[in-house]
Order: sequence, then C-alpha cells, then structure tokens
Amino acid sequence: MELIATSGYLICALAYLALAFILRSSWQGKIQGALIILTSLATIVWAAISAKSFYFGSFDKLFYLGEALRDGFWIAFLLVLISIRAEQAGGKAVSKVAGSTTLIIISVLLVTLFLPTGTDVYEPDSLFQFKIICLLLLCITGLIAIEQLFRNTPVDQRWAIKYFCLGVGGLFAYDFYLYSDTLLFNRIDINFLAARGYINALIVPLIVLSAARNPDWTLPVHVSRKFVFHTASLIGAGAYLIAMAAGGYYIKVFGGDWGAVAQAIFLFGAVVLLGTLMFSGNVRAKIKIFLAQNFFNYKYDYRQEWLRLIGSMSEEHSGQQIKNNAIKAIADIVESPAGILWFRDRNGNYRQAANWNMEAHEVEEPANSDFIKFMQVKEWVIDIQEFNDIPELYDNLELPDWLKQLNHCWLVVPLMHQTELWGFTVLASPRVEQNINWEDRELLLTAGRQIASYIALLQANDELYEAQQFEAFNRLSAYVVHDLKNIVAQLSLVAANAVKHKHNPEFVDDAITTISNATRKMTKLLEQLRKSRMEVVSKREQVNMRFLFQEVLQRRGADRPVPQLTCDAEEIIVIADKDRLLSVLEHLIQNAQEATDDNGYVRVNCAVHKGEAVIEIQDNGCGMSKDFLQNKLYKPFQTTKGNAGMGIGVYESREYVTSMGGTLAAQSEIGTGTTFILRMPVLEGNAEESDIVANQNNEHVGITG
Repeated sequence: MELIATSGYLICALAYLALAFILRSSWQGKIQGALIILTSLATIVWAAISAKSFYFGSFDKLFYLGEALRDGFWIAFLLVLISIRAEQAGGKAVSKVAGSTTLIIISVLLVTLFLPTGTDVYEPDSLFQFKIICLLLLCITGLIAIEQLFRNTPVDQRWAIKYFCLGVGGLFAYDFYLYSDTLLFNRIDINFLAARGYINALIVPLIVLSAARNPDWTLPVHVSRKFVFHTASLIGAGAYLIAMAAGGYYIKVFGGDWGAVAQAIFLFGAVVLLGTLMFSGNVRAKIKIFLAQNFFNYKYDYRQEWLRLIGSMSEEHSGQQIKNNAIKAIADIVESPAGILWFRDRNGNYRQAANWNMEAHEVEEPANSDFIKFMQVKEWVIDIQEFNDIPELYDNLELPDWLKQLNHCWLVVPLMHQTELWGFTVLASPRVEQNINWEDRELLLTAGRQIASYIALLQANDELYEAQQFEAFNRLSAYVVHDLKNIVAQLSLVAANAVKHKHNPEFVDDAITTISNATRKMTKLLEQLRKSRMEVVSKREQVNMRFLFQEVLQRRGADRPVPQLTCDAEEIIVIADKDRLLSVLEHLIQNAQEATDDNGYVRVNCAVHKGEAVIEIQDNGCGMSKDFLQNKLYKPFQTTKGNAGMGIGVYESREYVTSMGGTLAAQSEIGTGTTFILRMPVLEGNAEESDIVANQNNEHVGITG
C-alpha cells in the first residue's frame, strides 16, 4: 500500500509541475495567473510531503501543514475569482467574506504548525480530532467558495469555469468525506488517503481546459491540431477498449457455458465498431470540432474584437472623429498608443486624413511609389523592426523618407477595399515591446478591410453631399440671374432714353437713382456670391506672372492694407487661363486683406524654384485654426467670414491650380497670420531659377531679394 500511495503522490507532483511550467511560460502579469501558479506549486509541496509521509510511515506535523497549505491556496484562488466576478456585478460585501475566510485559513495554519501531534495515523493522539475539525472547516469553506463562484458567474460565462468547479469541488468533496469519516470513527481510512494522489492528478486536465477558456489565467494551447486530434482519438479508443474488456469479462464470468463464446463475439464486435467509428468521416469531423471549440484558445476573443471595432466605427461623430476612431480601433488590437491614417484623395495620391496621439506629417505619398505598389500587391502588414532586420522578407523594399524619419514607428497596416488600396495606418510602438504573429497580422488586415470600406462609404457620402450643395447653389444662381436680368433691363432702359432726355434734369435725377439702386443690388449680390463660380471652359495661353501681378495689385490697391510685391525674375511664364488665374490670385489677396487690419501687411513674393513658379501670399491677420486648416479650408461652403462669404473661393482656386499641374497649400496660426503657397510649372526656357531657400518643413519657401 505504501508503494502505491507514494507513486500516486509523485505522479500528482509531476502533473502539477507540468501545469505550473506551462502557466508560468505564458503568464501575462495578472493576479489570476499568479495565484493559480502558486496554487500548483503548493499542491506540488503537498504531494511531496504526502509521498514522504507514506514512504517513511511518519504522519507528523509537516503532513498536516501540507494539508492546510494546499487547501489554503485553493481557497485563496477561489476568493480572488469571486472578488473579480462580484466587482463586475457591482458587489460590495465580498471584502468582508474574504477577510473572514482568510482569518480561518491563518488560524488553521497556526493550529497545524504549533500544536503537537503523533506520527501514526492508526493511533491518533488526543489533539487529532481537533486538527481534523480544522481541516474539515477548510473543506467546507472551499465548497462554499466553489458554490459562490459558480453562482456569481453569469450564465453565459459558466461554460468557462464549469469543469474547474467540477474538479476542484470534487477534491473538496472527497476530502470532506475523508475527514468526516475520520472524525466519525476516530481513525483515517488509509485506502482513501492513499488514493488522493491519483485523484488530485486526475483533475489536472479539467484545470487545463478551464485555463484554456479563461485568457486571464494565461494558458495558450499552441499544440498542433493534428497532434491533439490523434492523441484524443487514442485516449478515447483506449477508454473504449477498457470498457469493452470489462464488459467481456463480465460476460465470461456470468455467461455460463456460453460465457467464453459470448466474450469472443462481444470483443470482436466491439473492435469492429471501434474501427467503423474511427474511420467515419462524420465522427472524425465532430471530434475535430469538439477539440477546436474546447481545447484551442486563440490569442483574441474575436467576438469581442469585432463588436468593439463595429462599436467604434458606428459612434455618432463627425467624419474626422470617425477617422480618429478608426486609428484607435486598429491600434487597440496590438496595444499601440498612437497612429496616423493616410487615405487616398481624388487624384489617387495618399494624404494624411487623421492622426491620434501622434504628430501630424503633411506629406503626400504618390500612387505610383514602390511603397504603395508593394502594399497594393502583397497586402502585408509591414513590421518596421522586422524590415530593418530582414529586408529580404519584403523584397528589399525602399521605405519612403518620411516613414524612416517618423519617430517610434512600428507597423504599417494596409486598408484594402475590395482589391484596391484605399489607405494605410502607421502605428506607434507599444509601451511594452512585443512581437506580432500570424494571428495579429490576420486580425489587423481584417480590421483594416472593414475600416477601409466604412471610410470609403463615408467619403462617398461626403462627395454626394457636396454634389447636393452644388446643386442647391446652381438653383440659387438661377434666382441671381433673374435679379441681374431685372437690373440689366433697368440700365438698358436708361441707356436707351439717355440720348433723347440727357438734358432733362428730372431724367438725370431718375437715372442717377436707378443706377444707385442697381449698384446697391449688384453690390449685395456680389457680397453673397463673391467669386462663387468660375467659367468651366478655359482658354490656356502663355501668361507672364509679373504683368499679371501688376494687374491684380492695381485692382486691389484701393483696399487696405496695400499689397506689396517682390518678384526676382523679369519673366515667369506659365501656361494658364489668364482670367481664371487672375481671379485665383485676386481672391487670395482679397482674403488676406479682409483678414488683416489696415495697419498690417499683405506681401506677395514670386520666384522660380526647380522648374516651378513659387508664389507666396503672406499676411499677419487673424489666421485660421488648425482644425479649420486641416478639415474645412479646401471644402466647399466652409468659410470663416460668416455670412460675408459662401466658402467656395479657396476650393475653386485649388481645383483650378491642381488642373494646371500645380499645388495650393496653406500655413496658418491664429493671431499670427496666414501664408498661401502656390506652385505652378513654368514654361521651359522662359525663366531662370531665382535665389530661394527651401524650408526643411516642406511647404513654406522664403524668397530673398
């Protein structure tokens, strides 16, 4: 009996040692994981003490201390789980229960540690019953804790702990029976005591299964599915054969003359049935599904991840806030604290659409760059650290300069919509260093696809809204044309009668009144529709920017502050529609004058740099906010002038400059002023490059001379 009992406790120690090793290798720092590891170690100590007690036949003070130690750790672990469940449910009385239970555990430990005891369980001493009562009290406490844990767990979450409650509850129930029997008959049943090692080892698979279902316990099961399938099949077949052997033995013993024959027939039929089941595709499929659902714990709870993503993108916010939510939704998957979103514009290039906890970078990535083509074709998540270590994995891709200079850059996640790259997200390094695996990449790509489709829909809605606004504007224009026709009719009547009645004082007075009214009406219309629509049909020709500026300044010279022109080159020739380009420049200068006090300044600088005409229109007026500059400036019907403007001048200006192959950008700060920068290609051979110094921050250029 001693050898059987000792072997059982040693097997138990090895089983919990393996469990502790697996749990420790995947521990993520949470208290549940730490406590179950400590409980496994306490069980190992208890099994070692029990094995030593049976081997040497000495059940001294150490034996009872081991009993109390093991039970105490299991109860502590259960109390932590109950506390967490109660906090989630809003409970407040758990701390009192936990304090009382802790006091019981400490009392039992002190009793077992300091009270004297004999060394023979067959001849108990006078204090034997008192110690058994203490251990029995621990068993009752453990059973109550198991019941409270199961009761305080929501019904839809009990699947994750039911096997744990069954296993650990079974241990406490077994010990309760053992100690109750001991207390009743004043002696320990050595057979029940010897079986405890095997019984404790048997519940390890139940603990493993529950740990796999509870990510907070940190037990990732990364064993091959094929390996687990064959192992489970062998275990099931072995259990089946053992049961059939027992049935065959029963038939042989009680079958009389037919016993041996019936046994042979029964065993043959059992083997055939086993083979049929094992080769059945339906049975094999069910086994695989069962194993996948119960024994494989993926890194993510995909249901929760998906609900979180949909919730983030479905919140009722502005378009810009939704883009920020998109960055955060992707970043939260891999615990990234910041990110930037680039999205495709109408020209097919990629511009920054939003930034979250990360400095904005106003750069444009061309659609034909190797970086964009790589993500379009490969649809890979680019790990910057992996790229630096093993560039061959990325086909020796050359990263853009702006990405190399970006601080704390970690991942680049493509946002694919159908088969097209609609954008990408750059994520910052997490606070705790981690490596991403295939599961992280697949989830990031899937989330990226969902976000791309959502933002693409949002962008389509914005374009539809703009089209509707233009439609409304065209309807308004019809009323304006009607008013203009009335004014023209009045002026035409005056002009027609002027020759005949020009010497009549009353006619002159009426004509002056009519002209005054017409002027007032036209001024009001112009204030409402200032530069609202430009001619669609453009006649392009060679335009000397120096002469064009002289004409613009002549028109705007009557307003204050008077614009000041600096132009280094004698000739700066561009190909453009002169009238439309004149309207663009006049509009920008007028905006600068209207935003600046009379004692301020409006400076116009013009030069040539790298084959482009670079024009700066600079003022020290009221300036624009960062939000307006980034999200509203280039959108139609957005203005800072209130009812004085319709907010389509800058939009039309950029559209026309872009159609020329140029760019229009702006820098502004509230209280400091605004600078508009136009870049347009010059006619080759007609202008020499001016002396300019390019600013390192990309957009602004300073012009000397």
